[in-house]
Amino acid sequence: MAEGGGVKIDLLCGICLMEYKKPKLLSCLHTFCEECLKFNVSVGAIVCPICEHKTSLPDGGLKSLKDNKIVEYDENDSEFGARCDGCMRPIGSTKCLDCSSTLCEGCVASHNYNYADHELKSLQDELLVCPEHQDQCQHYCKMCDELLCDKCLRSHEQHITFSLPEGDEDAALSIVEAINKCKQQVRNLQLTSADIEKASEKIQHEKTDKINLIEKKFEKLFEDLAKCKDKLIQKIEKSFYVQQKYLQVEKHSMYVGESLINHCCQFSEKVVGSNNHSGLVLAYKKDIMKRLCQLYMATSFLPSFQDKKFINCLPSVNTQDLCKVEEVVRDLALEDKGNVKSEVSTTKINWPKSGEKNVLNCY
Repeated sequence: MAEGGGVKIDLLCGICLMEYKKPKLLSCLHTFCEECLKFNVSVGAIVCPICEHKTSLPDGGLKSLKDNKIVEYDENDSEFGARCDGCMRPIGSTKCLDCSSTLCEGCVASHNYNYADHELKSLQDELLVCPEHQDQCQHYCKMCDELLCDKCLRSHEQHITFSLPEGDEDAALSIVEAINKCKQQVRNLQLTSADIEKASEKIQHEKTDKINLIEKKFEKLFEDLAKCKDKLIQKIEKSFYVQQKYLQVEKHSMYVGESLINHCCQFSEKVVGSNNHSGLVLAYKKDIMKRLCQLYMATSFLPSFQDKKFINCLPSVNTQDLCKVEEVVRDLALEDKGNVKSEVSTTKINWPKSGEKNVLNCY
């Protein structure tokens, strides 16, 4: 793990568990090797092996997916840059377009001396290359939220456009605003998770109290009544199991939401905190804002676990009937013919899919 600007970056692919080779960025902001993603393509989309979010496959296939330059090169933490082909240290910042060598600042001077006619290019500039015309992107279309080269600019004459790096700081502010709103949702998820834990403890105590009541009432009853006692306990156990399982599912859903938002916020903060306003923030703004909006919308309506009706939902024990052995045996025999409810209505979070509408209003 590398830490730059207070944000950690995982340098290992989540599929092969090796250092990234041609890291590709999915729409959920998770990154994997291009080769590893071949095993996750399904019907024109890529299913993220971490969060199961689907990313539409571009016309050009996996190669057309956006490269994750934040992983390949970190301006604030040069220890984890691309590997220099000269000194083999992970601090490469420049690429030779003639011999395809990656060089650090120290090896650039030596390379220039030996190969004066070679053309060098910053690794960060590769992110700003137009995928259609392979020219350097020097413009930004506000209406389309896309970087443009000089050739692309001709088809956007009726749009609001401006030259880089103008607008990079505004884009960073928009992302920061969206990050703050999603971080508030993390706090809400944590509070809801705490409510789930309290509800679980409360029904645990209620379960214990009711079983103890049944135990006391059945101490002096006949063998047939003892069998009925066991049925009562089983009934409570079954109801408790169903509700406890439901709470565990809900709690896991809160944890998943917290993890996804934290990951997206960490990646977004890394982009904003790169201290580079040459179009880098704008290059990622569309993907970041889309994903942050999706997660914010998915966690906007959280269920409540403080409702007394939910807490007091275990089956009750009729103590008056327990005073009469014959009536208890008869009633329990009839009650045993009924069905115990084994399903609980859930309110799981529906995690967003591609194309969800922006709800953060941070543009």
